[in-house]
Amino acid sequence: MRKEYEPEGKQSTPKERTCLVIMPAADIIPYESGHFKRVYEYIIKPACAKAGLHPYRIEDVQRTHPIVVNKLREVISADIAICDLSSRNSEILYKLGIRQGFELPTLLIKDTATEKVFDIRGLIDIEYDETLRIDRVNRTVDEIAETLLTMYESKGVKTNSIISLLGIQKAEIKNKAELSAEANILLEAISGVKDQLIKGNMPAQTPAESQQPAEPIKKELNWIDSEGNKFQVGDVVTHSKFGLGILVDIIPDGLLRVKFNTIGLKVLRGEVEKLVLL
Repeated sequence: MRKEYEPEGKQSTPKERTCLVIMPAADIIPYESGHFKRVYEYIIKPACAKAGLHPYRIEDVQRTHPIVVNKLREVISADIAICDLSSRNSEILYKLGIRQGFELPTLLIKDTATEKVFDIRGLIDIEYDETLRIDRVNRTVDEIAETLLTMYESKGVKTNSIISLLGIQKAEIKNKAELSAEANILLEAISGVKDQLIKGNMPAQTPAESQQPAEPIKKELNWIDSEGNKFQVGDVVTHSKFGLGILVDIIPDGLLRVKFNTIGLKVLRGEVEKLVLL
């Protein structure tokens, strides 16, 4: 195991070996409620433990920065990742595309109920039984653990890489622990737009309106679209017509109150006015 050492006189401690897990975070039709949570608990976590890796999901990372910054930084900075392609979730495929672009080792898995998203000879993928039968799960756990360990110990060797298969140049990360200056500028620019949207000018109230007590509006903590993408207040989103915006409120019945940098505040019905989560 590779170790990082502290200055002389201090006790050295091994660096924790971690594995980013990219998978659906919410319930998706036609899967039963809690299905992917069980996949994580019964297959992915035991497999990572056998490989000596500590698994974690982006959703588990403390939000010290805007969510879009957290997501992109975690996707790019993780040494190794598991990507569950079950249900062909668009957000999962987007994150996989980012890791492939930087040629970062990623093990692909999917359930037997999902057809192959793509069929490229040379990429390693492992199937698991969507019914989570214990006898089949145990075999899958062993297979995932063995493959993860091989990929982790083969750093520098192009494994599961579309970049290598196509023979093209990968995107460069100058520092593994930090994003390049250009990438940080882009992320901070997005964050700046978000701050401007939040602090932007609100419609002025008339004196009569300011004296009237505001009628409370029932709000929800999150909203999940038909593809299983979870939207939360504060998320940066895009709309094909209105452009970049910030999700301000989530109202029952799938109503989303978004502040766009082009038209200001607008209430949209989520399933009709398709929003893309950044």
